[in-house]
Amino acid sequence: MMRFTFHPLCLALALAFAAGGAHGAANDAAMAPQDSDAKAVYWQGHDALKRADWDGAIKRFRELEDRLRRDEPAAADAALYWQAYAQSRAGQDGAARGTVERLHRQYPQSRWGSEADALLGKRPSQAAAGDDADALAEIAVEGLISAPPERAMPLLKKVLAGNYSTRVKKRALFVLSQSGDASALQSIEALATGDGDPALRREAVQMLGISGEPEARAALQRIYAASTDDAQRRQLLQGFMVAGDKATVLKIARSDASPDVRREAVQMLGVMDATAELKSIFDTDTDPDVREAVIHAYGIAGDVPALQAIAAGNGDEALRIDAIQAIGVAGGTQALLALYAQASTPAVRDAALQGLLVAGDSEAVLDLYRKAGSADEKKRLLRMLTLMDDDAAIDLIEETLK
Repeated sequence: MMRFTFHPLCLALALAFAAGGAHGAANDAAMAPQDSDAKAVYWQGHDALKRADWDGAIKRFRELEDRLRRDEPAAADAALYWQAYAQSRAGQDGAARGTVERLHRQYPQSRWGSEADALLGKRPSQAAAGDDADALAEIAVEGLISAPPERAMPLLKKVLAGNYSTRVKKRALFVLSQSGDASALQSIEALATGDGDPALRREAVQMLGISGEPEARAALQRIYAASTDDAQRRQLLQGFMVAGDKATVLKIARSDASPDVRREAVQMLGVMDATAELKSIFDTDTDPDVREAVIHAYGIAGDVPALQAIAAGNGDEALRIDAIQAIGVAGGTQALLALYAQASTPAVRDAALQGLLVAGDSEAVLDLYRKAGSADEKKRLLRMLTLMDDDAAIDLIEETLK
């Protein structure tokens, strides 16, 4: 009999998905910001979550919040949710509670509201009256995790086919994946391809990816091969990413009929730190949009040397400027300072400054300001510092206004 196996971090993620506490993670690609720089920060934050770097994730999602409030204010609630998620995982319960309160206060209609409440441990029984039956069903489903498969399977299938909330069904789906019954995979694959609740379909795809078992990965590949829907194939990319299946994601990046899906696959390779695969695409693909996506993915992966090579090359200047800005996403402050000093055009110098802004290194910008040789350069650097909104910038503003 097959039982899905999980390493500790994947198990924690699976429990969060099943409980609804990370509902949005099942469809990260669809919820990513539209702006390419903000999207890069978004994926870098998720990469930090994947590595259990909670402090790094908190920093990135705070940066994302600032960017979205400026450029896509209606989407900033997602950044608040993921901040709270990272704070909760870091054991910063008070900070997580404060962030969730901000989310409810500033975005009362947010789709992330219920998921945020789940982070704080608010169970269905704490919600509105009339949810008692649903809460009892969830507790009953949890009790089946240790039941004999021959008793548990019919009950779990009844819940999944019945008139229960999506939250309860997600919990049943997780318990099903742990049942050890030979038909569990087939049931989960059927849910992933069915015409039912879209949220449950996404959850089934995510569960197959978290499993990482060869049978589960084969199921994802069967679903992908049969799919003609771009949105579903992007969801499947999430499953391949969570499963660590670089080969399949690379194949999709090279061959999917949809340019949007190919670009999304390239982004996934960045999240997976698949730098060798990214290089193979950049070296052979002549599509400017794909090459731009590879540059952004290099930034997400933190591959500063690859970005430096592109920035220093003799290729298209627009791609070189993209590479310089992506070095900021990768945190390559020293590389940016060198590029700033060697810049032969104003566009390259401005790109290096944008990279330092993305990297959040106000001390480096302040040092450039103090060494600036002209009033115009000081003005550009001071404008950049005012956007960075930290103590070093405020100190300089105060000094300038004396």
